[in-house]
Amino acid sequence: MYSVIEAQVLEISPTEIRYRRSDHLDGPVIVIPAANVLSIRYENGRVDVITAVPPDDETVHIEAQSGRTTFGINADPSGFLMHGPTVAAELTVNRFITMFDVRFSSAGLMSTFDGFGIGLGLGFGYYHPTRIGGFYALGFGEFSTSKYEHTDWQFGGIAALNAGYRFMLPSGMYFRTGGFLGAAWFGGSDASFLIKPDLTFGYNFIGRNPAVMAAQAQPASRQPVQQDEEQRDDARSTPAFSVKFSFGFIFPSIFSTQSDSYYWAQPGGPNTDGYFEHYYSGSETIFNWFNPTFDLRFLWSFENNLRLGFGGNVHVSLFGISDYQYPTGGTGAAYGIIGYDKVHLHAGYDFALNALYLTPQFLLGKRFMLGVPMSLLGNNEYGIYSIYYIPKRKAGSRSSYSVARATQFGISFQWVVGGHGR
Repeated sequence: MYSVIEAQVLEISPTEIRYRRSDHLDGPVIVIPAANVLSIRYENGRVDVITAVPPDDETVHIEAQSGRTTFGINADPSGFLMHGPTVAAELTVNRFITMFDVRFSSAGLMSTFDGFGIGLGLGFGYYHPTRIGGFYALGFGEFSTSKYEHTDWQFGGIAALNAGYRFMLPSGMYFRTGGFLGAAWFGGSDASFLIKPDLTFGYNFIGRNPAVMAAQAQPASRQPVQQDEEQRDDARSTPAFSVKFSFGFIFPSIFSTQSDSYYWAQPGGPNTDGYFEHYYSGSETIFNWFNPTFDLRFLWSFENNLRLGFGGNVHVSLFGISDYQYPTGGTGAAYGIIGYDKVHLHAGYDFALNALYLTPQFLLGKRFMLGVPMSLLGNNEYGIYSIYYIPKRKAGSRSSYSVARATQFGISFQWVVGGHGR
């Protein structure tokens, strides 16, 4: 029997072969004696026999690769909370990535119309592979159109930077976490600032996960013959990196809101001076009982059990004890992570409620995580909350507006998958 190494071959000589592992193309050059190599098979199908001897446990076969190509289909369900869900196809060739997507804008909660809307987007950019996935950065443009009832078609567009990290599983499944930052315009209106999350899941029909390739690498008994002392010191001092995806539910999720509404009053008639008059105050506490939640976290683990990282959370309250027909709570948060061993604190910003996001998390065993998510000091100046309660800055000089505040908290139960290192 022989072992298989998938690698980028750099040099072949009569005595040795130099290569880099496909899952670590930026890593050190590894040198192996040519006598230990049975053959090299290139991507075009050509095979070079290096040592014509019967294979044994110390013999390897090298699969030479000039780069990596993947093709996958993905979907972004978090768009239901904002500007519409998307379905996309992405092609990665070496370090160049191309993406084409279709966005169903009329299905998002932040859509401002009841008609039909759709957008077609195209992005080109750079991909930096790592052992368990890779970082991506694309320039992205979208052409969008929509039609209100009894109106003509209207057109708009998006120009943005799309950046984040793509985490790949051995099965071909992958997850993207990142965001879009840029500008959007619609109809004859001026361009407005755009920021929205990129939280997608997909499947690669072409291409394999670097973690699988690492499992096919050379036997543990064979070590690279060239690795200086500085590289070994770096390996010992570098914290272990891991990517973890978790899913589950929040029960219960308590959403508390208080609002004051104002309208423009002109007692003397339409051509007289007017003023804003307060006409409503109300508060409500809603008990939400069906709250799916998802987290994606990037963690660095140190030898002293310190944990640092960042991540994102999406949850939506689909059913609650309320008269409202729309979802009565939810989160779209980005956060930093600090922790010790199995106790972590997530602290960041909740884009849905324009709120401070805090969540203490407790890892019970290896795969189960218990948390207490909280969105505090929320208001309706920005975020999805401003759709339900129009703030004064969006209402116009003489239109009705609201001043609203919100708090949300609950208990989360999640199952953790993925992760490498400690």
